Amino acid sequence: MVVFLLDFKMPTTRALIIKLLDIGNDFVFLDRIDANSGYWDLSNSGFYFDNHFNSNPILPASIIQESMLQYCVIFAYKSSLIDKDQKAIIYHTNMRIYKSVKPTACSLQLKVIEYSIKRNVYYASIVANTDDILVAKGLFKFFIQN
Repeated sequence: MVVFLLDFKMPTTRALIIKLLDIGNDFVFLDRIDANSGYWDLSNSGFYFDNHFNSNPILPASIIQESMLQYCVIFAYKSSLIDKDQKAIIYHTNMRIYKSVKPTACSLQLKVIEYSIKRNVYYASIVANTDDILVAKGLFKFFIQN
């Protein structure tokens, strides 16, 4: 079991995910991490709801996928599979959406349920939940770039 605590509102932690994934500050979706999960606190005014089905807004699946990828990399970092001087090259291999996320204030909980390493390729199975209801499940693989 991997046990770690991070506060993604802290600049140094946000900087870590920006460095590991080579993304911009505005594209970091994780807000906090506890011993077993990552969390993204959604608000009903997030940019991701604007113009995504005007009459019935929902969170885009691509954004759910991105939050899962971010948690996958942080999980790998905290599990000592990757260090801060490396970059992760992630490939999405399979993801399924089970429930739409409406524009309400809630938390998206992300959790690695299984991971493995085969021939220097890392695999992680991740679930996303809101209020203990399954939203999405995905299998991701990634390589480490030095």
